[in-house]
Amino acid sequence: MPRVTVIGTGYLGLVHAVCMADLGHDVLAIDIDAEKIAKAARGETPFFEPGLEPLLRKSLDSGRLRFTTSFAEVGGARPPQGGSGGMVPPRSGGSGGVVPPASRAR
Repeated sequence: MPRVTVIGTGYLGLVHAVCMADLGHDVLAIDIDAEKIAKAARGETPFFEPGLEPLLRKSLDSGRLRFTTSFAEVGGARPPQGGSGGMVPPRSGGSGGVVPPASRAR
């Protein structure tokens, strides 16, 4: 399974990261809010979403889901600059990148 990086662990990002990990992907979720990251890494959700907390704990226990506040852990990928973009899985050489929304839609 490919590695996936999810930027932001709010309502959308945390649910997405947990679900991708549950599907078998190796997921790194990154956020600038250290408290939010610490809670998620302990298996605690900051909001109620039915079934999310057990899936979060399962994904953490499996080792497929990790949380960080450091973009250095992302690998070769960079954070989006000037607008929204999305992280993509590493390429065959191990480097990742940011893809503008328009090019992801093609």
